[in-house]
Amino acid sequence: EELIVEHPEFFNDDQLERLQGIVAKLNIDRSFDMSSERQLFMDVIQRTYSDDGDGDGRMTAVGAEVLYAMSQMWDIPSKRNNDWTESSTVRTLTDPVKMFTVPTRKEMVGLFDETMDELTRHMETKMWEDRDFDVEEYIEKKDPTGFLASLGLASRQYKSAREIRIARQDAVLLALAIHRYHQANESWPTSLDELTGKWIDRTPIDRISGMPLSFVADDGRVVVYSKGHDGDDDGGKALELSEPHWADEEGDGDWILWPTNGH
Repeated sequence: EELIVEHPEFFNDDQLERLQGIVAKLNIDRSFDMSSERQLFMDVIQRTYSDDGDGDGRMTAVGAEVLYAMSQMWDIPSKRNNDWTESSTVRTLTDPVKMFTVPTRKEMVGLFDETMDELTRHMETKMWEDRDFDVEEYIEKKDPTGFLASLGLASRQYKSAREIRIARQDAVLLALAIHRYHQANESWPTSLDELTGKWIDRTPIDRISGMPLSFVADDGRVVVYSKGHDGDDDGGKALELSEPHWADEEGDGDWILWPTNGH
C-alpha cells in the first residue's frame, strides 16, 4: 500500500493485475468455530459446580469466588450490574444464597448451549443485516445472574475481526483496479460502473450498509471508504474519534479503508 500510494507508477498493469489475483485468493474464513468458547465454559463449570453424577449439581463456595475473580478480568458493561461484583463482605454473607438461587449445573449448561447457538447464528450474519444486535445486552438478558457475562465471551470481537478483514480485502482490490484504470486511460474513474467487469470482478460491498463501497480518485489521491453508520457520504473524510471507526455510530465522517493511514 505504501509503495503504491507514494509511487503509483512503480507497478505496470500486469503486476497490478497479478497483485489483484493474489489478494483475491486470500481465504478469509466467513464461518465461526466456537469450540474454544465451549471448552472454556465447560472448564469453568467443572471448577465452579458440584456434580451429582448425573451431570447436575449446585455452585460451590469456591466456585462463587472463581466467578468473582473472572468477572474482574473482563471490562464488560454488564459487570456493573451482576452479583459477582459486590464487595467481599457482601459476597461472604450472600454466597450461600447464591449457591441455591443461581441455575443448577444442568440448567446452566442448557442455557449456555442456547446462548451459543443464538450467538453463532448472529455472528454468521453479515454486519449490515444485523447492526442492531448487541452481544453483551443479549447475554445479560439471557442470564441475569452474570455467569455468562463473567466468561468474557469474545463473539463480538470475532465478528468484528472478520468484517474488518473482508472490508480491507475488498478495498485493496478496488484500489488496485482504480490504479489499473488510470494507467490504461490516463484519467481517473468516477464510478464503480467504469471498473466492474474489466478491472475488478465484482462490486465491493460496504460491510456497514450493504451498499457498494465508495471511492474518490483525483490528482493521484485514491481513497476507498465506507460511508459509516450514518450513511452520509463525506467524500472520504475520516472520522476523528478515538473509537474504532467501523464501530462509531455517532461521529461525522467516513470509515477509510484505503489507505489505512488515512485514519
